[in-house]
Amino acid sequence: MKTITFVFLIGWLTMGCATQSGMDRNPSYYESQNKQYVTAWNELFHSTGGRGPFGSYIDYQFSEDYGLDLNYELYWYFKYIESIYGKRYNFP
Repeated sequence: MKTITFVFLIGWLTMGCATQSGMDRNPSYYESQNKQYVTAWNELFHSTGGRGPFGSYIDYQFSEDYGLDLNYELYWYFKYIESIYGKRYNFP
């Protein structure tokens, strides 16, 4: 299984993502949301030249099954980034 490397920010942990409590959605929900977030992230990566908070390309293969745990954590990481940088960078 491929892994996704990204930096976990301390503030992200304050959103309740350190535990798996609250996994109340269908796994396909997290997958579809992550597809949208990854697409927006990678577009910002290209448009900013890799500068700013979107400094890394995310190699998230849409056909790959990353499992509920990773998709859940990735989803909440994106929600955290959206809360910090969403308006400034129009993310997602």
